[in-house]
Parts: sequence; structure tokens; C-alpha cells
Amino acid sequence: MEIVLSDISVGNFKKLNMCIFDAKVTAIIGDNASGKSIIGEVLSTLRKPDSGKFIIDKNVLDLKRQDVDYNRLRFDIGYVIQNTDITFFERTVEEHMAYQLSVYNYKKSKKRIIDSLKMVGLDSSFINRKIKTLSDSERFKVALATTLSINPKVLVLDDPTCFLDESKKDNLYKLIKMMKLKYNKTIVILSNDTEFILRVADYIYVINNDKILIHGNKYDVLTSSKLKNTNISIPDIIKFQKLFEHKTKIKLEYRDNVNDLIKDIYYYVEKKSGGKK
Repeated sequence: MEIVLSDISVGNFKKLNMCIFDAKVTAIIGDNASGKSIIGEVLSTLRKPDSGKFIIDKNVLDLKRQDVDYNRLRFDIGYVIQNTDITFFERTVEEHMAYQLSVYNYKKSKKRIIDSLKMVGLDSSFINRKIKTLSDSERFKVALATTLSINPKVLVLDDPTCFLDESKKDNLYKLIKMMKLKYNKTIVILSNDTEFILRVADYIYVINNDKILIHGNKYDVLTSSKLKNTNISIPDIIKFQKLFEHKTKIKLEYRDNVNDLIKDIYYYVEKKSGGKK
């Protein structure tokens, strides 16, 4: 499912234009308080813009009209927020997920709940856990599992790596990759974790001073000189490649995986030496 924001004015944004490509991972990055979450709320139809057009699969919607079926749109667009405390707390995991299924007119299905939990790396024992007993990362996983149980076409994730260590980030990377490749999900990630974004994203928008500073494929954006005047960090592998190119005058294709980069360097050395060791 493709989403286009055309000339959207909302908050401090004026005439914001953005395309979320079908079955791709689009990342939106920017300084804190840059408005990433506002864009997430607009994409998930939780916030109505002051003006502009919301185009979903080429159907133009005027979000200010009263006859727009927002509930139908929310079936298709799932939004997982960073602050999960405001969405649930006292219920057990099963009670919370069953309630959310009922909101979207799905029958309660224990199997559906357990399958969704397993998809995010939580076993069936979690269904009886109280939300308030869970860690921050476990709460986020439950929020994600709840959204996945509704099977949206588009998934908007607000700062999904905030509470995750490196091994859990790797699990999230694999989950996002599976959702994109196996289930053709359209995924939006609002985050400044550029190390993670480099691995998972296809396309990046950089927000700065209430407008889009730069957008394009992840390598073009994360190697752009336009990022110098922002607080956005450059991934270590990009820094290393730039340093390698500066020192050796050898330009290699940018990579998001260090093992692939090592293979490229090894191949170049072997080629230069004529295969001699």
C-alpha cells in the first residue's frame, strides 16, 4: 500500500510532500522535536492536517471531511507508539490484545494472540502476564504484537529500538525484513537510530527545521554533506568507508553490513595483488 502526503500543512509543517512506497521500509529521521511523531500521527490518520491531500493507493482523501471512514483506514494502517504506557497498563497481555481485536471487529482468538506474540519473540507464557510487570522492551513487543494481530497493510513504528539491546535489535531487523519480503508490508520507521536505519531502510527522509532537508535511498542520504549541520549521527560503517576512501583513494560500493564490506576490501586486495599471498 502506497501513501502520499501532498502539500500537507500540520503543526509547524507547511506544504509537506512525502511518499511512502508500497512494500518498502521508509525511515523518517530528524533532531528531537523535529516533528517525526507528528508525521507518524498524520500517516496513521490519528491527526488531521490543516490542509493538503492524503493519497492512499492513488485514492485522494480529504481528511477534513466528516464522511471519511477513519476506522477503515486504521484497519490498514497500524501505529506503534514509543510510550506504550498510555495505551495499556492494568490488563493482562491476553486481555489487552483481545480487547484490541474486538475494537477492530475480530473475534477473540487465543491462537491469533499467541501467534502474534511469537512473531515478535515472546512465548505463550506472556498471555497471563500483567502489562505493568513487563520491561520497557517487552511492552513495546506486546504493542507491536497487538498491531500485527490486526494484520495492517502499513506499519508505522515510532522509535522502535529505544528500549532494545543489540541482540533484540537484530531480532527486530529480522522481523521487519520478513514482514516486507514475505508479507509485502509497507513499513515506516520514525527514529534517529541511524545504525539500525542503515540496516533496515530502503528510503530515508531527513526532517530539519520543519521541512524535508533531504530524501533518497539510504546510502545517498547517509553519505550526504547536508547532514553536517544536523545532530544526526553517521553510522560507523559509513564513517569507515569514507575514511578508507580518503586514505586509499579507492571507492567501494557502500554497504550496510560489515561482513560484505570486508569481502569487498578483500576482493580488491586480492585483485590488486594478482592473487598472490
